[in-house]
Amino acid sequence: MAEWLAPFHRPKMTTENFVKMKDEFVAKHGYMMSLPGLSDIIHIGFEVRMSPQEEAAWRARKYDLFTPERFEELKAYKKKRKDKFLAMLASPTPTIVNNAGSIMTSIDDAQDALGTLAFLGRIVVAAAPRALAKVLSGPVGWAMTAAEILNLIQHLGFQRLGPKEGKRVKDNATKDNPKSKKYRLRQALKTRKMWPSKGRVIEALQVSDNVFGVGICLGPLVGALIESVTGPIRRLTGERVGLKMPWQSMSDWTATAQKQSRTNLAYVGAGLQTDPDEVMLMAMASYLSSQELLTMANDQNPFDNIEELESVELMAPVPTNILTREVIEEEGLKIEDVTGWPHHDRQWLPVSDIGNEYDTPAKSFQADFMEQHLHDWYGYAYGSLTTQTTAHTLTSVEGPDNLQYDYTAQSKFGHIMLDNGVCLAKDQAPAKTQLLITWIEDMELKLEAPTYKEILTFCRGNEILLFNFLTNQTVSP
Repeated sequence: MAEWLAPFHRPKMTTENFVKMKDEFVAKHGYMMSLPGLSDIIHIGFEVRMSPQEEAAWRARKYDLFTPERFEELKAYKKKRKDKFLAMLASPTPTIVNNAGSIMTSIDDAQDALGTLAFLGRIVVAAAPRALAKVLSGPVGWAMTAAEILNLIQHLGFQRLGPKEGKRVKDNATKDNPKSKKYRLRQALKTRKMWPSKGRVIEALQVSDNVFGVGICLGPLVGALIESVTGPIRRLTGERVGLKMPWQSMSDWTATAQKQSRTNLAYVGAGLQTDPDEVMLMAMASYLSSQELLTMANDQNPFDNIEELESVELMAPVPTNILTREVIEEEGLKIEDVTGWPHHDRQWLPVSDIGNEYDTPAKSFQADFMEQHLHDWYGYAYGSLTTQTTAHTLTSVEGPDNLQYDYTAQSKFGHIMLDNGVCLAKDQAPAKTQLLITWIEDMELKLEAPTYKEILTFCRGNEILLFNFLTNQTVSP
């Protein structure tokens, strides 16, 4: 079984068990999630959702039924929504203006998922070592291209770190890194049936940022289960979707994960938003939802239970949160006028078109955020979470024994160099450094990886000086 599966299969539980777990979490942590290893850097809060009784009181404008503290809290939630909505209406991008309600719904569903699934799932981001923090803001970005790997080796080597410590820093930086980790499906039977070209992509070993878009596009299909018979899913003919067998009863937390996974596409498809905390909220919610859906997919999978899934359409997210609906209506707008799928402004999206229409925007979203946060912990945490989410989603669709992973030649090169206590000698000619970088990148293109002996041979043949930071000696060519 793949190693990422083991921690995430939760035991079956009753609603009473869930409520107890939730109460214990809130008593200990409050309504806040911190990223382990980054707890002094990134904290993401989530809303305390209205109860049915509170919603009824709010609709009736019986505000005196709320405590002063809770009333002020709800007003703050509404103001944040209004600010976001007005900012989207002022956007120069028509697809954001026309579909602002659907994008807002995507954020609402992420809030619900984080507020619900925080008590069930685990946020796993490799702890960020202090040694990495010292170089992250310099020439070394967390994405770890060949040049950045080489820079990292240099910094760690001349800090005189031992091989074990140096490898730990490097491995934590690349363990779940979109530029360092690769995925391959032995057989992408279900994916290839939906989108032939996408299936072929992930049947070859691909750097994980190349399959991120496919993973995001598969999310709505895994998340279509609870709402598959009526509501936001239908046949292209407008008919209800038939099932081979009835779905088992779904818990509230599973339904929350499914809804978030489906509506997340509207947020990602609209292009990168400006608030890094909001992007991290979406990434954390997607990651937690993918854990829950991975657990559920063992028993029920839409690809197996819905006949001719490729002929199904998904409806764009429609606001259900009372505060979001109020914000839209108070601007004199109809809900239906600001809902639709970004990139084509239509209410319904054929499943067969998702991969073609949203694969590229999803990859662009990830690439843009990585570029903006190449030298900070937001990028480091986001890269880790999205890489793991992609693995969970591909596994949910194609099966736990079908997904393989590996690391790039660049990542393996860094591991070997640090394992042997070697870096480049100082004052190396830039042309020599570039020659080594090109060689490593060529190996990756050929799906090969260097051995230590091959590294030494290449460096000797090209008069590239190495330095052993354990013995403080130059390794002559």
